[in-house]
Amino acid sequence: MEESASIVLTNKRGGFAWLAAQAESRYQGLFFRLGDTIFKTVAHLDLKQPLQSITNHLWSVQRDYDTVSQRLTMSGDALLVEFSAPASCDLLLDCRIIDDYREWGRTYEISREQGCVLIRFRKRDDKRDDNKAGHKEFDLHLAIAGDVLEFFPVQQWVEQRYSYDAHRRSKPWSRWVFNAGTVSAQRLVISAGLTKKAAIAEAKRVLRSRMRLLHEQMREVNDVVRHKKSLPKQVDLAYQCARHALDSLAVGNNGLSAGIPWFYQYWMRDEAVNCTALRALGRDELVKNILQRHLATLRRNPVPPAFAGHALPAIDAPGLVALRYAEHHDLFSKKEHAAAETALRGVFHALKHRMQNGLVTNGPQETWMDTAARDGARIEIQALTLALAHILGEKDVEHALKARVRETFWNGQYLHDGLNDPIIRPNVFIAAYIYPELLSREEWARCFDAVLPKLWLSWGGLATIDTGNPAFVDHYTGEDNASYHHGDSWFWLNNLAALVLHRTNAKKYEKYINRIIEASSHEILELGAIGHHAELSSARALSSHGCTSQAWSAAMFIELCNEVF
Repeated sequence: MEESASIVLTNKRGGFAWLAAQAESRYQGLFFRLGDTIFKTVAHLDLKQPLQSITNHLWSVQRDYDTVSQRLTMSGDALLVEFSAPASCDLLLDCRIIDDYREWGRTYEISREQGCVLIRFRKRDDKRDDNKAGHKEFDLHLAIAGDVLEFFPVQQWVEQRYSYDAHRRSKPWSRWVFNAGTVSAQRLVISAGLTKKAAIAEAKRVLRSRMRLLHEQMREVNDVVRHKKSLPKQVDLAYQCARHALDSLAVGNNGLSAGIPWFYQYWMRDEAVNCTALRALGRDELVKNILQRHLATLRRNPVPPAFAGHALPAIDAPGLVALRYAEHHDLFSKKEHAAAETALRGVFHALKHRMQNGLVTNGPQETWMDTAARDGARIEIQALTLALAHILGEKDVEHALKARVRETFWNGQYLHDGLNDPIIRPNVFIAAYIYPELLSREEWARCFDAVLPKLWLSWGGLATIDTGNPAFVDHYTGEDNASYHHGDSWFWLNNLAALVLHRTNAKKYEKYINRIIEASSHEILELGAIGHHAELSSARALSSHGCTSQAWSAAMFIELCNEVF
């Protein structure tokens, strides 16, 4: 089952809408970050007629149905829905904290006030879920305002079955949602708040100021999106979409969500990877804030988890922060440089403590391939340590580690993925991107000549393991992870590999570079969430799977296009 075309919108506050013609996933719907919590509100807007086409205008999305067109825009804590003519849709609700799938203790109350339809959602503990009952958890308020708004209550629980979640083996793949009623209007606003007053005020603000807000969003998009004359037409369209998609995942100037819908946290490795592309978007303040936040974390914990609350350390994240800090050092003052160096020296000493037989080691699930064991000494971790030693001027360590890596990983034809592990994986491209000094240009070319035939997928991507390896899985298997790092092709890594091939020998590897760019462009423009770059594809055929809008996929596509063209 292939996910159908869908749309993603954000409010740059951590809220988002992921919507399809029919509800296919429990992660589809309308979400808002209120305080420190992300809440789901609307599960689906059902027009009960076929969807014919989708046009992403970047600042808004248009969906054309049999008898009417619909334009959707997010502004503040509200979704603005505009139709080409008065239309009706059923309002299906699933109010909850984003990752809370408990069924019991959910109640809705519908009323009218100040020209709005008000919906009060109450979540209470229930012994059928929690072995306790009656305790208040939270209240959530929705307000619906509109021009000549009519509302016809239904107030029935209906079961939604989620085909995409079932395909991903991601439970639960059905859920009871609340059909509040039928909304009829040509223009309406759906807002959310922790209080009734806040929800009403936001709905009325957006409805009253919609033209000004739309023009502001158009100006913001124009500031980010850049037409690149040197790009082929389709690549240029994908490039503009990628710039907008990456920028749309920003939460103010505080941070960048790793992806929508389920990677909404600030992941250290992902944010670090994204910094160069963000800088190309003119988001200097955001880049500095990201790096400062992570450097502060590294002063407290030199090898922290991938994001706050995650169970396992991310051993590659500190080195990626160091790499981007060095690249964007001009953003920092002299005093800030001193603090940054203190943090990075703490990381350097922590990595030295992990050395065994002259190589830096990691535990299972500590690298970006966190569903593959890959414990021991891994090639990209050695490259990150070498880059960090170079940044800090630790020449003796750099020279010794470089010699040791060449001695133990380089067999004269290609770099092993790990110590005593000759399995071919695409992490050699990450190593070349991070620390190209490890091999000469001629040696890198020899390495790529050896690994590309083993990893190459004819549609224009790289598998995450040698396609001839018994562990290779050629089709996306979803949440059970069988294919995740044992076949699935990751767009961020494909784009990075094309960039590395361009730097190594643009003419020799032109075919590979062009096929990767074409495949990434096609995925952005035609598959999954239109105008967004997904997490990964099946190895078997180009497809759009995993997280539907992945920041580092878009970031590396931007970086690739900026350098190649």
